[in-house]
Amino acid sequence: MRAVSRRAALGIARVHQSPIGVGGPKEMDAKVIVTIDAAFRKAAQEPQFARVLEQFALVPLTLEHPAYTRCMHRAYEREGQLPARLGLKGGGK
Repeated sequence: MRAVSRRAALGIARVHQSPIGVGGPKEMDAKVIVTIDAAFRKAAQEPQFARVLEQFALVPLTLEHPAYTRCMHRAYEREGQLPARLGLKGGGK
């Protein structure tokens, strides 16, 4: 495999925040969502989590459940349109 320079080595600084949050079925009980969200946030404070973020050069964008849901809906719509924009067969809705 040929050696390829990484962005940072070329002096190109770019930060991409990675949305992280809790998802589940539409009918999930609100109390369950709150419990899972709290556990997720607690786990995100663990040193192992920070090491994984660093390993993959991720900057977390931790969102509350409603904001994360909106973010994922937008991503689903945007990514669902990609095949059609690229002119691929079967693309579109």
